[in-house]
Amino acid sequence: MKLLKNRKSQDLSLNTIIVAVIVLIVLIILIVVLSSKMTGFRKGVNTCDGYCVKSASDCRAGETPLYINGCDANNDGKEDIGNYCCAKTK
Repeated sequence: MKLLKNRKSQDLSLNTIIVAVIVLIVLIILIVVLSSKMTGFRKGVNTCDGYCVKSASDCRAGETPLYINGCDANNDGKEDIGNYCCAKTK
C-alpha cells in the first residue's frame, strides 16, 4: 500500500486543456482566412489587363509581355489562346 501512495502522477490541469483548445481554434480560423485570401490573390495574378498571345514577340511596342498560365483577358473564366498577356507599360 505504501508504494501506491508514493507514486507521483502528472495531470493536465483544466486550464491547460482550455488553452490548448483555444489555440487550436485560433489556428484553424487563421488557416481558413489565409487560404481564402490566397485564392483571391491567385485569381488576381492570373488575370490579364490586355490581350493574350501565343508568343512574347507578338506584343506591340510599348507593351510588356507577361507569362500567365491560363491567360484570360476577357475574364469569362475560360483560357484564351496563348500564355502571354500583352499589357501596356505604365
